[in-house]
Amino acid sequence: MQTSVRNGFGKTQTALIGGLALAQGLLKLNQKRMEKQAKQSRKDLNTLMKEQVQPRLNATQATLQSGMQTAQSVLGENARKAQQNLKFLQENVQSAMGSGLQKTQGLLDKGSKQAGKALEHVSSSARDMKESMQDQYQRYQRRRQRARTMFRVGLLVGIAGALLLTPYPGSEVRQRIGEQWQKVRGYLGM
Repeated sequence: MQTSVRNGFGKTQTALIGGLALAQGLLKLNQKRMEKQAKQSRKDLNTLMKEQVQPRLNATQATLQSGMQTAQSVLGENARKAQQNLKFLQENVQSAMGSGLQKTQGLLDKGSKQAGKALEHVSSSARDMKESMQDQYQRYQRRRQRARTMFRVGLLVGIAGALLLTPYPGSEVRQRIGEQWQKVRGYLGM
């Protein structure tokens, strides 16, 4: 009877260790992927447009969600098997191993809590990465808007300077400036 209890405990521990190792492997894999994507995003940020950034962000989120779902399903299956093993042990050895079962339950609870913390960490990292990418995109948009505004101002100053420095008489220059100003106002929607 003790041998079957030990085998049950051994299987339970093996299942939990396997599940945690898989979760850690998935975390490392997802972390490496996220680092590569972050480096590439920093290099290409000046040339990216809104239609290119959002699909990459969605793909990253889908990858992380898929990894978390896989880890959760593996942990759920291991927890179910552990509960089945525990139930079997309780039915057959309750009087002889009461304190041993309590210790096993404590270890299972501890393992489940550690796995939950690891999943929370993965989720937090994914949210932080998403927020970072959104912040970078917003900064890019603000810089682009500033550049457009400066170009328009420079264009207006250039046109006015060119008209002022022409070799025409003053009345003709004023007339031309007035005509150009009307065209520019129409272009800018003023």
